[in-house]
Amino acid sequence: MPLLFAVILFLMIRLTNDLPTRVHYLSHSWRFIAIELTGVVAGSFVCDYLARKWISITISRNIGLLSEYGVVIMVPTVMCISVMAMSHDVSLAKELPDLIIPIVITVLMSIWLYLTLKSRFLNKLYAESRLKLLRAQFHPHFLFNMLNTIYFTIDEKNVKARDTVENLSNLLRSQLYEGDRKVTVEREVSALNSYLELCRMRFGFSIEIISKIDLRKGWEEIHPHLLLPLVENAVKHSGGNPRRVTVRLMQDKDSIELFVENTVSLNNVDSNDESGLGLSNLRMMLQFLYTNKYELMTEKSDNHFKAYLKIVVR
Repeated sequence: MPLLFAVILFLMIRLTNDLPTRVHYLSHSWRFIAIELTGVVAGSFVCDYLARKWISITISRNIGLLSEYGVVIMVPTVMCISVMAMSHDVSLAKELPDLIIPIVITVLMSIWLYLTLKSRFLNKLYAESRLKLLRAQFHPHFLFNMLNTIYFTIDEKNVKARDTVENLSNLLRSQLYEGDRKVTVEREVSALNSYLELCRMRFGFSIEIISKIDLRKGWEEIHPHLLLPLVENAVKHSGGNPRRVTVRLMQDKDSIELFVENTVSLNNVDSNDESGLGLSNLRMMLQFLYTNKYELMTEKSDNHFKAYLKIVVR
């Protein structure tokens, strides 16, 4: 690539300079020719190396276009002037009009080189990302197959074990495969119910989980993974005696309302921290996905934490 760039650059400069003036290139001194050829070839390899490094830096540090292409223009300009200063016997100031064309061609060719390298870099990055995604999907697919196998090896009389596997599979599917595309409210509530059933099986009588889901039959859609964080937060930080989590979900034709309440331990002052990472991330997601179409309120007392979420789905 650098050698091809050097050949094209040299020929373009020579054609634009020599043809109009009818100057034969070999009429120049051997010193002039040697310095110019060496400078063009060496400069091409240097530009190629610097361009590859600069592409990585601009992407990793999210550098703006003005700064990015300012450097792309400045570096070859300086190198072009340096080569011409070494090869020419007279002051460059006296040959300024003749220098403009080589500089412009060098800059344009350098931008072409940079864009070509960046396109290759992004294509490679995309291919690597796709490969990582395919590798990441292999493991969940294998896991679901194993869960399915385990389900059918459990005796039909062992309803609790079968329900546990089925709920776990349903919850994992919603977390791993549905991504960021919208799903029906019914599908999101199904994942929520699976999580609550798993919690009941895990904690048994040590925690009382009360749920009341009033779901309309319809095809309203919602962005996934917005209801579960409040319920997870409540279960994680529940405490006291008795230990209780209450979940109520109501839906009308325009909105969904989720009310979650959990008891807290008097000794656990940090429980259900409103500034925690989970609630903070949820607020950012809601602001991004449902700007001016949601309400999220929390209230904390000595022995209870309450959270209320309303999302307008139409």
